[in-house]
Amino acid sequence: MINETCIPREPLARFADFPRYFPGTNPPGAKERHLPEGVLQLAVNPRDDRTRSCKRRQRQLELDAQTVARCERLIGGALRERKRMTRSELMELLEQAGIHTKQQRGYYILWLLAQTGLICPGPLEGKQQTFVPLGDWVPEPRELSGEEALRELAIRYFTGHGPATVHDFSWWSGLTVTEAKKAAADADGVLFCETIGGTAYWSGETGGAEGAGAESEIALLPGYDEYLLGYRDRSAVLKPEHAPKIVPGGNGVYAPMPVVRGEIAGIWRRSVGKRGVELTVHPFGHSGVSEAQLAAAARRYGEFLGLPLTQMEIRTV
Repeated sequence: MINETCIPREPLARFADFPRYFPGTNPPGAKERHLPEGVLQLAVNPRDDRTRSCKRRQRQLELDAQTVARCERLIGGALRERKRMTRSELMELLEQAGIHTKQQRGYYILWLLAQTGLICPGPLEGKQQTFVPLGDWVPEPRELSGEEALRELAIRYFTGHGPATVHDFSWWSGLTVTEAKKAAADADGVLFCETIGGTAYWSGETGGAEGAGAESEIALLPGYDEYLLGYRDRSAVLKPEHAPKIVPGGNGVYAPMPVVRGEIAGIWRRSVGKRGVELTVHPFGHSGVSEAQLAAAARRYGEFLGLPLTQMEIRTV
């Protein structure tokens, strides 16, 4: 099932604008609690093959059907009463009921309840993620099933990620390659396919960025950004010799990345203090990016946060 509304096309200018686009836009006590326009909420049928494939992980975590049902009753009941709870509050609720949450068990429980449509992420409370009842925040869902849902997912993926291949879509979505191919083919006419070097690339219709100036040639992206992780084949944006540098230590933690003219050109980190934000940028050798470009991007990032840039350090790696 896919719940969806329309897509906003306005740019996000500052971090302070963030609540207008994401869950939790309404202040405490507001009567309306709706997911923002353009958000897709996927709810997986518990009988779906991809849900059944999680059973092995549930056995590892000693989560049987009775325990999952207890979690649903506990968390569902608490959220019906309180409407919104932080992750730590939900963990404490489970622990007090004798359901241990250590070793990723609690996180998996929340993931599972989100997948089955009971809860969804809510607004941040400080730095704490909260969760809310999905039914409260999607009061009038548009429900799609089967082929319609896969077609819609393909349109959303290729519009946001294209040009991309069906193998990229399959990897990103968890669909089989056969399902991904059919979903893209069903959206033919809304999506567009072009064959380059014997490989078919799909794209959706986008507004583009006509007239973009030099400042748009460089962007400071966060770690785990879809620009990199949204694809199975990442060679178009990241040279293979630089790939290990994006995951320092090989521990699965992706570093933030500066992107220069479409190519990932280094890593960066920030430190936010009382006086402002400090940035350290490590461009890759021969990336072609100048210090002036990086400094301009750093200033724009500070403006986005609403903080002054107090220090900027550049060290090539």
